[in-house]
Amino acid sequence: MSRINHDFVGISFDPQSQSCNQILNGTFNANTDDWIYWNCDPNSSSGFCYISGIVPGTNPWDAAIAQQNKFFEQGKQYQISFDGFGANNRTINVKIGLGVTPFTNYQTEVINLTTSTQNFVIDFTMADPTTNLGSLEFYLGGISGDVILDNIALVELPCVSTCLPTLTLNGVVSNLLYEAGNNITSTSEVMSNGDVHFHAGDRISLENNFNVPANATFKAAIEPCGTATD
Repeated sequence: MSRINHDFVGISFDPQSQSCNQILNGTFNANTDDWIYWNCDPNSSSGFCYISGIVPGTNPWDAAIAQQNKFFEQGKQYQISFDGFGANNRTINVKIGLGVTPFTNYQTEVINLTTSTQNFVIDFTMADPTTNLGSLEFYLGGISGDVILDNIALVELPCVSTCLPTLTLNGVVSNLLYEAGNNITSTSEVMSNGDVHFHAGDRISLENNFNVPANATFKAAIEPCGTATD
């Protein structure tokens, strides 16, 4: 189920302040880092992701921007939110699904974009088996017209941003943004092909056995909890 929250001008939302947000760089402050795309040309400008050069093809999935390796637990409720508008009135499809073969479709919503910015919310319950290979895909094909997106978030409900003063991580860390008010200490291994970000106010300590396998990504930043932008 999807809904439109409101029209707005000049209002800035920061979904990355929610530490339970699985989307990385959903505000596109780091250009299009952490996103994959095909048959289109996304670029970050003025706090938005402007997607031009769309080769429409004949199907919605013939052009898209997406983020993979998301964790969906069977029976859990999730919420996807984003801001969007078009260079002209048009539709896009938002697919929540499996990011690898057989590319199972968990839920797809048709979104009607206008030339004014709107905030959209999609509620989703995971009925399929638990996976850490989920994907969130914005299908842009089948119709001509540039698309502009921003403030993309994917959270499990209820989402409670705790921002604990200290955080100790062991075992395997999944694709997620981990935040702490003061310190993060980790002996973890980043999940193979994972994308993990640590943000802490004072110190990030990577202890013995912390490991980033080939094809995985790890980023760290010292900044106040709840202000992460990547």
